[in-house]
Amino acid sequence: MKEMRLSEEKVIRLVQQCSFEGVKDKKFKILRVYEDESGLLQVKCRFVPVEKVDAHSFPIVMPSNGVTGILNSRRTIRNEIRPCARCRRFRAQPCYVEEGPLPKDRVRVGPAFDVTGVDMTGPLHLKGNKKYWIAIFTCATYRAIHLELCTSLTTETFIGAMRRFVARRGRPSAIYSDNGLNFVGCKNLFSSLDWNKIVEYGAINRISWKFNPPTACWWGGFWERMIGIVKQLLRSVLGSARTLLCDVEAVVNNRPLTYVSEDDDELVPLTPNKLISNCGNSNLPEADDVERDSMVTRYRNMQACRNELRARFTKEYLAMLVHHRKAKKSRRIEVGEIVLIGNDQKKRISWPLGKVEKVLPRADGQVRVARVKTSSGVFLRPVPRLFPLEIEQN
Repeated sequence: MKEMRLSEEKVIRLVQQCSFEGVKDKKFKILRVYEDESGLLQVKCRFVPVEKVDAHSFPIVMPSNGVTGILNSRRTIRNEIRPCARCRRFRAQPCYVEEGPLPKDRVRVGPAFDVTGVDMTGPLHLKGNKKYWIAIFTCATYRAIHLELCTSLTTETFIGAMRRFVARRGRPSAIYSDNGLNFVGCKNLFSSLDWNKIVEYGAINRISWKFNPPTACWWGGFWERMIGIVKQLLRSVLGSARTLLCDVEAVVNNRPLTYVSEDDDELVPLTPNKLISNCGNSNLPEADDVERDSMVTRYRNMQACRNELRARFTKEYLAMLVHHRKAKKSRRIEVGEIVLIGNDQKKRISWPLGKVEKVLPRADGQVRVARVKTSSGVFLRPVPRLFPLEIEQN
């Protein structure tokens, strides 16, 4: 042991002699460095109790690229830890992408429920140990909802709920959803039909079904928010399932979308019901309904009322859709990067490693989705779920 200690001291002396110019080296301006009995340079500090001070009580001074760095120690330790793959697995941060403009389907003014987001929530536990789920259809533009009660999560049950939705609200041109098996199954069944004949003989356009990337629940924010409101109302009231859903639907669709003023002279706030209904009665006598001129007048009044409501919606509601959150520094993911694929259901140690095969930029040029290759296959994932492991090169 003595030989080992003497050999270690000799090596340290050689390193110090090659790196420093003695006790008065310029690198020691803010340090209290002295030379001990063995000729080693040590730095005095305050964390050693006075009664235990001896020749080896204080740290030995070493260069930043030495074995035990004291000078620039934080930088030296950081440079040693950074290349460690195990450390990077636990320290990697997700990529952030700045929010893009709302898609056209969210801001275009047209018929209610023409663009619809759909999701399932539940289950509801009713009498007789029966379980029911709720299919919630949300208008992407006017934020109105339509609720349907479902006895299961199968594709067949959802198709029945969709038939009832279309019968009451009309046929949508586009549907957004997550990758639930019932939604994917419904879309696949519709895709298997001969749409050329349907369009030719039925004059019915095909519904465009658009899925969010897997694990990207925030892409469906406009309907996920409605699910939260519906759940809050369901917790506060009880009753017959179907009647209860109609009551909840009415409450949500009567919520104000714009500012509620205390001034009686101000216009009443816009609500989803005002935008999806036929503007109510026109207060014309019943006899006028059988006269052509009066029917034309009523129709024009309804059209004018509808146009006025939509104009107010564009000016008052859409103008409020601005970014309020503090912007973060975005990081662009690159092809070939090694990443961890985040999963809220698993611990970080179990997250799979993958290599970015392809990036899919959006209309604004930002990359929000990437195709990642792993040992078990190729997956489509949103960029905020990817945790880069390689050091970004400037």
